[in-house]
Amino acid sequence: MAITLNKKTVSLLAGIIVLALVWVAPLNALGEIGRQGQQCLALTLMTVVWWACGVAQPAYVSAIYLVLLIALISMIIHMFMGSVMAVLGICIPAFLAFTSGSGVTDLAVAMMVFSAINIHYILPFHNLAILVGEGPDAAGYTSKDAMRMGIPLTVVVFVAVLVEAAWFHLLGIM
Repeated sequence: MAITLNKKTVSLLAGIIVLALVWVAPLNALGEIGRQGQQCLALTLMTVVWWACGVAQPAYVSAIYLVLLIALISMIIHMFMGSVMAVLGICIPAFLAFTSGSGVTDLAVAMMVFSAINIHYILPFHNLAILVGEGPDAAGYTSKDAMRMGIPLTVVVFVAVLVEAAWFHLLGIM
């Protein structure tokens, strides 16, 4: 019995990968959500990825959902890997393959992924410029200070990527 890799199968596998990553991730930075809250978050994100990527027909998934999905998955992968270049090497080809039949140009997808990853940070090692200033010998701020600024910045990332998508739509490349 061979498993065919169609869009629904790939989306289910992507959802399971997101579930596994969130299930085992140390999410202490989010506060006291507890083990049950983390499991609920993992199941919810798995369902969202599975639905958005495979169950919903392309005509029903609007460009806003696509843009938010690109930003969300890029930032989740960036949270675990940390390296901007490594995440770009993984996310851009994956999203180019995902959006190949949607009419969105490769440039728009690559720029949205780049913006989401490059702006986003929560811990100092997520962004080299932030990492350079950490510690008493540099700018003097701690990981807690970086998290205090980085967590609210996550909302700004979503807004920036949506504005970028609107601009690409005006240019006719999305």
